[in-house]
Amino acid sequence: MISQKVSKEIEKECLYFACTTDMWSSRHRKSFMALTHHFLTEDFTLRNFVLEIKEVFGSHTGEMILDHMQMSFKLWKLDPLLLAMMVRDSGSNVIKACREWGISNFSCVGHNFHLTTGPLLVKPKGKKCVTDSDEDDVDDLYDDCFSELYVDHEIMTKIRLIVDEVRKLTSVIKNSTKAIEIIKKLQL
Repeated sequence: MISQKVSKEIEKECLYFACTTDMWSSRHRKSFMALTHHFLTEDFTLRNFVLEIKEVFGSHTGEMILDHMQMSFKLWKLDPLLLAMMVRDSGSNVIKACREWGISNFSCVGHNFHLTTGPLLVKPKGKKCVTDSDEDDVDDLYDDCFSELYVDHEIMTKIRLIVDEVRKLTSVIKNSTKAIEIIKKLQL
């Protein structure tokens, strides 16, 4: 079984480790929690294992998250004293869980970057982005989309248009088996 092989490799090769955890809800309103294990071997080879992605139930309180993290550590025989860092999202519930457990933790920089830049890069639903022919709408766009922020709205509008086109392309590729096959061939 794969989990047994992973457990043996962790036991054999891992001295200290870091973990990442995240929770999310699916489109079908099911909640999931993931735990990923990261470590360097003695020859400095980076090893990463997704240990669990499990469905969780109930309110996402700090206590519930703490219980699930501790159960996962126990299941995988991970010693929290050897945990160098738990990388997590910025939710007050997961911060509370880490604080109550007494483990070192840090908010994921990529997650924070996404939260802070996402609203600037993706046009709000129901709003149109300004093109060269819509110059009269620039002030309205600035007021609606950028509110109090001091940003160059013309540059942001161009970036939003590019992001919108990339998202459309990504959607086409994601939903096309032929496109995925072509991309796989290009990666070789």
